Amino acid sequence: FCALAQDVEKFEILGIQVGMTKEQAEINLKSQIPNLKLDSTEFYRESPGVPKSLAKLKYSYANKEGETSWVSLSFLPLSGKIYSISRHEKIGARYKPETWTTFDTLQKAFEKKYGAPTSIAKFGTPPASYIVFDKNKKLTKAEPCMGVVIGSALLRQNDDRCGIELGYQWHQGEDRKFTGFADSFEVALNDYSAINSEIKQITIRASEIQKQQRDQGNKNSAPKL
Repeated sequence: FCALAQDVEKFEILGIQVGMTKEQAEINLKSQIPNLKLDSTEFYRESPGVPKSLAKLKYSYANKEGETSWVSLSFLPLSGKIYSISRHEKIGARYKPETWTTFDTLQKAFEKKYGAPTSIAKFGTPPASYIVFDKNKKLTKAEPCMGVVIGSALLRQNDDRCGIELGYQWHQGEDRKFTGFADSFEVALNDYSAINSEIKQITIRASEIQKQQRDQGNKNSAPKL
């Protein structure tokens, strides 16, 4: 696919990799972003097969121009490991095009870090780029499972072919006289194979719990009539 060997095991966003714990991720984040702030915390609601557990954390931080960026981490309900990392980064200041970065510079930086994209979206200005690995962690030119929106994956069953994917896209600054200059970018790293594996475990657990509930219900006596 490209001269750079793309090893999915080394893919990270701000030092965070899929499969890490909350504690591991926070150590990496705080070491790189001193002004990091926890914005919100979400939990899974307890249901058959799913315990009440940490679902998502969202952090924010400001750049030197005072613009706010954020990163969110999504966690699997059973293992507690990270399966999705999403980052929205503000570049420079909103109304100062001299602080923005060109599309070409960003593309070169991303390819230097991650390698060339295996897929590029058909729409968008500029279009989103993807690096797609199958469930066996092999590069593939298959269509990305992430879809057209660069962001966190949802905890739901995906196509069995889906593996780990990285997607990224930059956004044109508001001043159209500076076409080709970005004032922000988004990047996400999602592990769809980990989601599928977790869903299978949840389904098995849910079936066992529901069987126990039915068995207990069959043993219950009728109320006094």
